[in-house]
Amino acid sequence: MRFLTIIFLFSISIVGFSQEVHTSGALKNAMKKGDLSAHLSLDSLKTKKNLYALGPLEGLKGEIIILNSEPLIGFEKDQKPVVESSFNHKASMLVWAQVEEWKEIKIPASVRSKKELENFIQKTVQENGISSSTAFPFLVEGEFSSVDWHVVNWDKNDTEHSHHKHKTSGPHGTKTDLNGIILGFYSDHHKGVFTHHTTNIHMHITDNSHSFAAHADDVTPSDVVLKIPSYGD
Repeated sequence: MRFLTIIFLFSISIVGFSQEVHTSGALKNAMKKGDLSAHLSLDSLKTKKNLYALGPLEGLKGEIIILNSEPLIGFEKDQKPVVESSFNHKASMLVWAQVEEWKEIKIPASVRSKKELENFIQKTVQENGISSSTAFPFLVEGEFSSVDWHVVNWDKNDTEHSHHKHKTSGPHGTKTDLNGIILGFYSDHHKGVFTHHTTNIHMHITDNSHSFAAHADDVTPSDVVLKIPSYGD
């Protein structure tokens, strides 16, 4: 029983239709307990096909985004954001799923912010017969007028955590006219696990050349499409 309890605490599987969203670790552990330790080795996932994942590195020393089983690790080097493609890293929190097929929906030009994007995603999945209480991954691909981003690089000696300090601990800023891909995860009941308390989505972004990988704090879409998991409809 004790073994089962430990597994439950550190790895939650959320079932939605034929899809499973998995989490290891939780954002609230860092915010409330200062727990920045590794909760999952990315190497344990490297044989999985159609893998999509995101989260912060162990120690809050960078950002993880995995697109179709390709890892992109964004971190700071010489005060600049750099990217490494390797599973040889550990995550302090990771949310992941395997998606073989996606359904594409055009995002209207009226969607101009992260909050408007979140509302559009919720409306779209409901229209496609998916309960908004289901946790699921999504992609947003195309041209973005602007993206507010950061790559966390936490000072291990700092024990006072806040969202603002996380955002400004490493490279951060705004990119304009970016062609790229956002990977996000949606849930309205996992606040403190893989979403923060003010939002139902957690998003990371990379450019089309995969030379940039970061957490997306806000976005202004220009010409983009939304992709949600296809459940055989």
